[in-house]
Amino acid sequence: MNLQESIRRILKEETTIKETVRDMVKSHGFIITSKMVGSLDEVHEILDLKGTQEDMLFIVNTILKHDLNEPMCNFVVSKTLHSIKTLVNIPLVDPDNPDFWTDEAIETFLETKISDMVYKLGKGLVRGNNINVSAVKC
Repeated sequence: MNLQESIRRILKEETTIKETVRDMVKSHGFIITSKMVGSLDEVHEILDLKGTQEDMLFIVNTILKHDLNEPMCNFVVSKTLHSIKTLVNIPLVDPDNPDFWTDEAIETFLETKISDMVYKLGKGLVRGNNINVSAVKC
């Protein structure tokens, strides 16, 4: 096998691994994939995430779909001039619930929780200050 064939084979293997891990993250989330691959650092290294808008959209969408275990109606992640903005809609609080929290308290709690999760699972590539949570009627 000559040098050119070796390079092609290696590049094809790297592309296949990257695509496989990206598909795993899309379908299972960062937490489960990092356990399968070995660590979150390895997932980020394989995916070669750089912090582009596309990378940020991928990270936030994946975390909200698969890694966040909180009730939510829906969410929207959109591009801004240099970053992204995220709006998460959660169900209104039932005042008859014995564990009653105000809508504002839950919104603040979830904004902090989601921001922290996005920052940690995104390895700092996405700042959590562009995440807004609103209680709405689902």
